[in-house]
Amino acid sequence: MPTKKPDEFAAAQEALNANDLAGAKTLYERIIKRDSGNPLAFAGLGQVAYQKGYLDDAEALFEEAYELGLEAFDGEMPKKLPWNQKNEGLLRAIHGRGMIAYRKNQTEDARHWFELLLKLNPADQQGAHFFADAIKRGKKWAEMG
Repeated sequence: MPTKKPDEFAAAQEALNANDLAGAKTLYERIIKRDSGNPLAFAGLGQVAYQKGYLDDAEALFEEAYELGLEAFDGEMPKKLPWNQKNEGLLRAIHGRGMIAYRKNQTEDARHWFELLLKLNPADQQGAHFFADAIKRGKKWAEMG
């Protein structure tokens, strides 16, 4: 598992939460420079791009985070992924892929990612059930308000 400095990740997340996207981007890039195989850092950069509205960039970053996250499981998706340090990058990547698909009105893809999240992590710390339920009710991204 890639090493991570909790303070740097916490600072990057705080920057994201404060909408300091430039600060978050700088911190995540610093982590990647030190550890290019870190799925959580790529997922964080994906979130930065997503929040800026750069959906194609975000999608590529979430895909990279997803692939890197799977490497921790020898490329095989586990049956369950509890929310913890080892799994957070992969869980965030799956959530990001769902959000991108939903925002692009690719509802079947979005449904797949959110249902996968719920199967892997029934505790649902990321709120995937809200999006899965909205999709089941036929709600489009633009109607989410």
